[in-house]
Amino acid sequence: MTYQIQIIRDYPCKDPIGDLESVTQAVLEHENAAPGGLSIVLTSGEKVRELNRRFAHIDQATDVLTFSDGSISPETERVYYGDITIALPIAQQHAEQAKHTLAAELALLSIHGVLHLLGHDHQETEERKDMWRIQTKIMDKFGYAFEPSEYEV
Repeated sequence: MTYQIQIIRDYPCKDPIGDLESVTQAVLEHENAAPGGLSIVLTSGEKVRELNRRFAHIDQATDVLTFSDGSISPETERVYYGDITIALPIAQQHAEQAKHTLAAELALLSIHGVLHLLGHDHQETEERKDMWRIQTKIMDKFGYAFEPSEYEV
């Protein structure tokens, strides 16, 4: 399938971010998603806090937010899945706390975000187990290993 994945770097970062396009493509393929596109925005904690306050009415920063779209382009007849916004400083902090690389943390957050754009959720235990299973499978495919405690349900 053909997917258009745009990575927007809106915040300076000295550490390698990994290949988010390939990771994102793998999730879309795993889920048999229709051809389409999405954006991943790497930005500041302040920007994510502003978005979280504006759209979710939660006045705090978080590591990742997703904004589903689902519109169909009249020119290409492909779906635009939406945007994934990641707070780069928070991702870096989480990576350091978990003792893995920023690239691994960004891969996890991107996978998580794409799954949300595709309709997955983790409010209920079974949904959470399914979502975590998919995340683990994709992370393993790219050589990112985590301790099971990070995926506790």
